[in-house]
Amino acid sequence: MGGEEHLLGAGVCQHPGCFLPVLTGAAYCWHHLKIPDRYFQDINTRLRKERFLSGFNLGKIRFSKMDWGGYTIEDTNFSHTTWIHCHFSKTVFERCLFRNAVFVNCDFSEADGHECIFAGSILEDVTFLESTFRYCHFEMVRGMQIRFDDADFSYSTFHGAFLPRSIWDGARLFGADFSSAFLGESSFKRVKARDLVLGAAWCRGSDFRGADMENANAVGILAEDADFRETNLNSARLTRAILTRAQFQGADCRQADFQEAHFRKAQCRGADFRDAHLERADFTDAHLKDFQMDQTEL
Repeated sequence: MGGEEHLLGAGVCQHPGCFLPVLTGAAYCWHHLKIPDRYFQDINTRLRKERFLSGFNLGKIRFSKMDWGGYTIEDTNFSHTTWIHCHFSKTVFERCLFRNAVFVNCDFSEADGHECIFAGSILEDVTFLESTFRYCHFEMVRGMQIRFDDADFSYSTFHGAFLPRSIWDGARLFGADFSSAFLGESSFKRVKARDLVLGAAWCRGSDFRGADMENANAVGILAEDADFRETNLNSARLTRAILTRAQFQGADCRQADFQEAHFRKAQCRGADFRDAHLERADFTDAHLKDFQMDQTEL
């Protein structure tokens, strides 16, 4: 990149007493970079020219009003970065690290990510509309009312994530792992989510209407006041689930495992529980009109 600030090959920041790794193409880490505006300019110039970035260390940088839409970025470290009013529409991310990053008012619409790590990141006013982030890691991310409509997060992991009131309507979540996640009052309407993992997840008041959750693992889920109307729960596992006041009208619960589940005051009218496992399930004050079952006892 030229100049004394952009010395290639330096591994550790040259500032006395600092042992942080240098930024790619620089002699210093972000905290000790002497001319940060110039560094930004060089990065943006390179991206505009090549539309491609690979193998960079850009950790701990604060980015603002960046528009990297349509670029391809791979094997790059963005851990502990901050992004404010940035746009990544149709950007391709391959094996990028965003550990403990902060995103404020950022747009990932139609972006394509694969094997990226966002673990521990904070999301505020962020949208992933129609994006694809398969086999990615979002463990312990935190954000409210995040939009994931019509996105594809299949086989990605959200273990322990805090995402209340998030919107996933129409998303593809095959094999995604939301175990121990906090998803209260979130919307999963019409998701395609076979083999979804919701073990011990907090889904109080969440909406799963019309979702395909066949063979889901939701053992120990807390889903009080949740809406499962017309949901496909065929062969799903909801052992010891808390389903108080939940709605199951028209749901397909055939061959599902509800052993020791709590259905108190649940609305189960017209639901199909044939061949389901209901041993020791609690249906106290549940509404069971037109409840279909056979070879099973309440």
